[in-house]
This record gives sequence, C-alpha cells and structure tokens, in this order.
Amino acid sequence: MIDDSRERSEPESLELRRVEAALRESEARYRTISELTSTYAYLTHLESDGSLTLEWVTGDFVQITGYTLEEIKQLGGPIRLIHPSDRPVAVQRTERLLAGQASIAEFRIITKTGETRWLRDYGRPIRDEARNRTVRIYGAAQDITDRKQAEQALCRSEERFRVAFEEGPLGMATFMPDGTLHEANHALGQMLGYAPDELAGKTLRDIAHPDDAAACMALLARAAAGHVSRDAHETRCRTMDGRDLWTSVTATVLHDHDGNMMCILAMFEDITERKQTERTLRRAERLAAIGTLAAGIAHEINNPLGAITLSVDAVVMSEDRPNREEILGVALENIRASALRCGRIVKSMLQFARDDVSRRSSGDLGDVARRARDMVRSFAARRQVPLRLEIDDAVPEIVMNATEMGQVFVNLFSNAIEASKPGDRVTVRVASAPEEIRIAFHDRGSGMTDQEIDRMFDPFYTSRADQGAAGLGLCISYGIVRQHGGTIDVRSRPGRGTDITIRLPLNAD
Repeated sequence: MIDDSRERSEPESLELRRVEAALRESEARYRTISELTSTYAYLTHLESDGSLTLEWVTGDFVQITGYTLEEIKQLGGPIRLIHPSDRPVAVQRTERLLAGQASIAEFRIITKTGETRWLRDYGRPIRDEARNRTVRIYGAAQDITDRKQAEQALCRSEERFRVAFEEGPLGMATFMPDGTLHEANHALGQMLGYAPDELAGKTLRDIAHPDDAAACMALLARAAAGHVSRDAHETRCRTMDGRDLWTSVTATVLHDHDGNMMCILAMFEDITERKQTERTLRRAERLAAIGTLAAGIAHEINNPLGAITLSVDAVVMSEDRPNREEILGVALENIRASALRCGRIVKSMLQFARDDVSRRSSGDLGDVARRARDMVRSFAARRQVPLRLEIDDAVPEIVMNATEMGQVFVNLFSNAIEASKPGDRVTVRVASAPEEIRIAFHDRGSGMTDQEIDRMFDPFYTSRADQGAAGLGLCISYGIVRQHGGTIDVRSRPGRGTDITIRLPLNAD
C-alpha cells in the first residue's frame, strides 16, 4: 500500500505551495500596511464570567503600547490601558459589541512609559448564533495621535483667530473673490456705522468710496491670485451715513485643510486722523515752499509786466511815425505773450497751493514737470544753477493728483538746487519704460553719506536746520509717491552728487 501521508500527488503539492505563497503575500501586505499606519489587529474572547481576555495581537501593538501580550494579561486586560477619562466610552463600545453591533471608537491609552496616545479602534463581534451571543471580538486599532494633535492645534488656532476676529481693534471682514462680504466683525461695523450682521451680503463696492472701488476690487483679485503683499493699500470707505473714511487695507487668502481657498480676509485700519494730519502738513509744506519761492516768482511776473509796460510806451511814442502799424502789431504780440506768461505762472502757483490732495485724474506728468520747473527757475537763477528738463515724447498719461506730484517735483528740484554749487547743472528726465514712468533727478552737488540716505525721508530730519528747513519736504514727497503706487531709489556719494529715481506704475490707483 502507498502511504498517503508521506507522498502527495503533484497537483496537491502545487496547490499547497500556491496557498502558502498567497498566505505569505497576504501577511507581507498586512505588515506593510501595519508599518505605514501604526496599526495592530487583535482578538478577544468572552470568559464565562463575562470578562474579555486578549487572545492574540499582531502588528505594532508592542511599539504603540509598550506592553507585551503577557503583560497585558497580567494587568487585567486591555481596559487597564485606557485613559481613566475615556473608560466610559470604551465600556459603552464593548456593550454594543456584545450586543452584536460593529463599533468604531476613538479614545486615549496610557502607554507603559506613561505617554498618552490616541487610538481609533474598529471592532467586529463574532457571534455564536446557536446560543445567540457574542463569543469573540475581532478588531483593529490605529495610532492617530499625530492627527489628534494636529486637530487640537488647529482648534486652538481657530479659537485664537475667532477671538482676534471678534474682539480685535482692527476692522475685519471675509470676502468671496467676487467682492461679496461674508462676515464682518464688531470693529468694522462700528467703524462704518453698521451692525455686523447688516454688512453680511453687501459687496466691497457698497462700502468703498466710488472713486476707490475699482482699486479695492483689484486688491482682492491680487490676493485671490496668490500675490502676497506686505504693503497696506490706503483707500476710502463710505460709512452708512455717507461720510468718507480713510482706511489702510491688507488682504490675505484663508485656505481649508486641503489647501483650497475658502475666502479672503481683509483688515481695515482707520487712518482718517492721520490722513488729516498729513493733509495739514502737506499744505503747510506747500505754503512754506511758496514763501521760499515768492521772491523769484515776483521776479518772474515783474519781467513780463515790464515788457507789457514797454510795449504800451512804444505804441504811445509811435503816434507820429510812419511805421506805427508795424510797431503796434509787434507791441500787441509782446503784450499777449507776456500776459500768457504771467497767466501760466499764476496758474502754477494756484495749482500748487490748491487743497485737493485726494482728487486724482488722468494727466500729463510732463506738464506737471514743466510747471514745477517754471516755479523754481528764478530760485535756480539766483543760485546760478542751470536747469535742464528732458521729457520723452512717448510718455503716456497716468492717473495722479497733479497738485501732489507738482509738490514732489518742486521739493526735489529745490533740494537739488540747494545741494549744487554755482555752475553745476541739475538735470531731470521724464521717460517711459515697460509698465512704468521713470523720473530721474541728477545733480553734481555735495552728495550724502549712507547714514544721511537712510534718514533722508524721516519726518523732521534735515541737514539745513540752520537755514530754517523743517525737514518735511522729502518725507511728504516719499508718502505721495508711495500712495501713487511708486518707489523712490536714491544713490549718492559725498562730493559726487545725487541721483534720485522715481518709478510710477502706469496703472497707479
């Protein structure tokens, strides 16, 4: 007879090897998943006294808990691992399992080293249908401590944000990319004269000044597109009762857990009082500049007035001359040219002194530069400093406040003249470049040290205090250029002169 226990048929051997290989592959997959997810499986059985005994565990049980299976049995079962505050949750879950219901629960355990860790435990009952009772519980537990810590940190962060949003001194609101206001805090409502819930559903255009609404929408669009800017945007808002309110606005995108954009957070700071102070300082600086230039302006006007008087005298004295008609024509042309010159000087003075610091419109920067040159021409002549103004033909118009930009030109012209020696030329060039206009001031005067350059735009800083200078001109000029979306770059060396370059964007708002 052939002993079947010693020999197997070839098909049976192949099948056995196939099963063993499949088992090894399955175990390898489980080990891989277990290692990647910090998971262990377990099996418990129900004792006659109703207690549960842990039969076996697999995976990362020892690495997660610090205990071996025998140590757990000696402790009195897995219930001893569970954090005291979470044991009621574990007891309720066990009751559901014993009642035949699969159950998932999240709870804390205390490891052998005393560390607290979070587990997500899925249990499935194994029933003895004949006796209608659960006899075993099979389950898998995953270490979710990192996730729980991240969730708790997120909750704390969200709570801090909520407190800052609700109680912070800055006005805050969340907007959708189309400008619809989703939620506003108490500070913004108080700032604009609304109850916070009255602002919900309004759009940015509803609360922005009509002249600044497009610029505000552009700020939201840049934020939504991911362009992060640390610079605040100064704009006007319109309160519920129709008042204009100057605000400094910054915008940033808020993302969800998956990195998708939820909304745009905008923060509003009321700077109305500061803007009023700046407005007063600018007007005072302009009036001071007018006082400085008054003698030169009087000289500029006296020259054409003198020419008018001489032309009138020439006409009176030509009464008996045969070429009287020719003399009359020349005199009238001189009178007309001189009167127009006086008109241009007076217009420049009035425009320079006019109090319209917030009004902007499309204009020619070249014309602003010419008027500023005319205002300082006599001052330069007294200092014997030649002026040269170069303006490219292709310089486009930009949206600007002509009065403010005129103040910038006069301040920088005057500073360059003050720094120059007799005979040194001051050159100013206005040119167009891609997406911007560049204004370059060049002088060959006394120049500045690096320390002086660092402080030259500080308020009340001046190197000519002994001459009565207040130190506000360059500070105000810097603020005007920044509010037009521009930049100022300064290069200077002692005894070698100074180059100041202003860059203004073509779409300045």
